[in-house]
Amino acid sequence: LIEYKSLIQKYNVDVVKGVATAVFRDAVNGNDVIDFLKTEFNIDLNVISGEQEAYLSFLGASVDFKENQTYSLIDIGGRSTEISIIKNNQILDSFSYGIGAVSVFEEFFNKKNRYDEAIKYISDILNTKNFNKNFDFCVAIGGIPTTFGSINKETENYDDNKVHLLNLPLKFIEEKTKEFSFYSFDDFKKVKGLDIKRADIVVSGGAVLSEILKYLNKDNVTLSVKTIRDGILEQIKRDLKWKLQHGMLIP
Repeated sequence: LIEYKSLIQKYNVDVVKGVATAVFRDAVNGNDVIDFLKTEFNIDLNVISGEQEAYLSFLGASVDFKENQTYSLIDIGGRSTEISIIKNNQILDSFSYGIGAVSVFEEFFNKKNRYDEAIKYISDILNTKNFNKNFDFCVAIGGIPTTFGSINKETENYDDNKVHLLNLPLKFIEEKTKEFSFYSFDDFKKVKGLDIKRADIVVSGGAVLSEILKYLNKDNVTLSVKTIRDGILEQIKRDLKWKLQHGMLIP
């Protein structure tokens, strides 16, 4: 945040938006931390709901897909996962699940490999909600899907351009997740395309992603490097455009 603040000052930024997601929603002292950050950095952080998180994810990813397409958008975070159904560039429905790459890791992989238990746990949670699965394809955003894309392309250094809009088979994700569940830290160092900082959560995140695809009856997923940040920027752009159109801003 110190670095962010220096960049904000350097470029004389007019609009600053900050959001906090599931970690702050779950933390008992979330509001205290937000108050501290406001005092320390003069940055307002808004704790957003799972539904708001899904909407911002949709805004960020939607620019790459045609308005008349129908698809599901999967956003796997550290402690929550959002699935939205998109049709005609509108969210028909969105669902937030209390499972994420970090929370599943802490529960099932922190001390030993409990892969089968994790799969059942994820599947049971997904099946607590029902929605219309009649859509054409799946899109996934976030660090876990793009990590598997990078591994698939075997890139020495992560490259957005090689991962963005890559179509990744469920079979690849599932096989790699099972294989990685037996890896040591030294084994992960040899995996091309893997950022070693994600080594601890690649198995838990892969388990979440593969179970979601099976739950949605899809054999593959399209990857997007867009994030909530892109959604926030798109929202700011739309708000400014609306104000210009209605004479509330001077161009």
